[in-house]
Amino acid sequence: MPKILKIVDSKKTQGLKLFCASCRSEVGTTNVCIETKKSLRTCPNSHHHAFRVVVYEPNSYKRRVKVLKTKDIDVAIKEAVQFREEVKSGKYQNNEIKNEIIKPEEKAPLTLIESMTYYISHLSGERGPAHTLHVRSTHHRNDVQNNMVMFAQVIKQNGVDPAKLSVYDITQNMIGYFHDYLWNTKKYKPKTYNRCINNVSGLFTYLNKFEGQNIRNPFDTVIRKRPIQKEPTFIEPHELQALLKIIKVESGKQILKSGNTKQRYFPFISIGIKLAYLCGLRREALVSLRYNSIKEDAEGRPILITSKNIKVNKILHIEDSENQHTITTPVTPQLRRVLEEELNYSQNRGSDKFLIESNLKRENIVDILSKSFSHYWAQLGLEKKAEFADLRKSFINKMQLAMGDNARLVTGHQSNAVMDKHYLNKELFLKIASNKDIFPELDFSDEKKIEEINSIRTQQKNNNISIER
Repeated sequence: MPKILKIVDSKKTQGLKLFCASCRSEVGTTNVCIETKKSLRTCPNSHHHAFRVVVYEPNSYKRRVKVLKTKDIDVAIKEAVQFREEVKSGKYQNNEIKNEIIKPEEKAPLTLIESMTYYISHLSGERGPAHTLHVRSTHHRNDVQNNMVMFAQVIKQNGVDPAKLSVYDITQNMIGYFHDYLWNTKKYKPKTYNRCINNVSGLFTYLNKFEGQNIRNPFDTVIRKRPIQKEPTFIEPHELQALLKIIKVESGKQILKSGNTKQRYFPFISIGIKLAYLCGLRREALVSLRYNSIKEDAEGRPILITSKNIKVNKILHIEDSENQHTITTPVTPQLRRVLEEELNYSQNRGSDKFLIESNLKRENIVDILSKSFSHYWAQLGLEKKAEFADLRKSFINKMQLAMGDNARLVTGHQSNAVMDKHYLNKELFLKIASNKDIFPELDFSDEKKIEEINSIRTQQKNNNISIER
């Protein structure tokens, strides 16, 4: 029976790890088998275990690896310390040491292109054990892929071949090329800049967590830009009514920069905008609303609409769980009239039909609502800029005015701090405060009358003195 290798706490040494040639990954210092999740004594591949030393070159992300032949922990510690000193002093360039760095049985370092391919496959649910998979949306995968391709193209323009570049050989100069392209060439806003950086940075997080790599994330040195916090937009009721009046087929044609024409009118645009303003739901939840999600009171009137909190469920990875988070929206008198007069609620009640009816895919309707809203809003000619998401913000502002701090019970927020920062329009509340009689106990009218009387007396006295002269 082969000797069971392990590193106890008293023998832990910087850079010294256990390596399994069968799993092609480091066991680390936990002494737990990666395959069985139990003690190394139960590992069926213990004969493939070896001590390995990993040391990073000074001022570099390049790592030097040496698999030790010894099975004795004390000898391994001495060799690890010696190897570390050689690498840190630069002696690793000697042929004698260079040949020992990577053994033939070890995997060759992944190239940047290979790593990118693995990462996208993982996000698509096509790579990795089932318990590690979290399939991301097509939009997110495309965004990540585009940013990684952008990074590869940028370093290629600066003389680096991404197809031959090892992920361990990415330098800070390459990160600098990407930063300069995003910030100075493309002139991206802080939010977009941060998203591009984070998308590529996520590649290295994935490699360490799921591909058994041990690599420092070169993007950790990038200082993220602080986005400019703009005042949340509140859409006034009269602005909404003006918008709804111009939503017509003839005003739906949009000429793109390419010269092509796009039709932004769809029969469901008006009803989608009304529901967004009166329900305050995000687009994905809005287009998923069905008639059977509406609850009625004892008289059969619709009073509540229950929908899945899609954003929270995605964050918690419980989209397919029975314990999904939901949001319950009150059916206000205005929303009730829309349901009864425009959506034939009496005929559709309890059915599985969608409130926003269309033969298009739900994800396509989500995209159409945003683009059509922006198209028609621009035709109003207002200085105020608004987008579809501002309909939800307007709903939340209205709820805050009506219910105070209890509004979060309707909106689904955990605290009022998030609402204060991202949703509430301060100017709206200031305008309302200006019409409130906040200081009724302070009345300066009498003092003003006394001042006026004294001023008149002084003026008359001066006139009399002038006549006597």
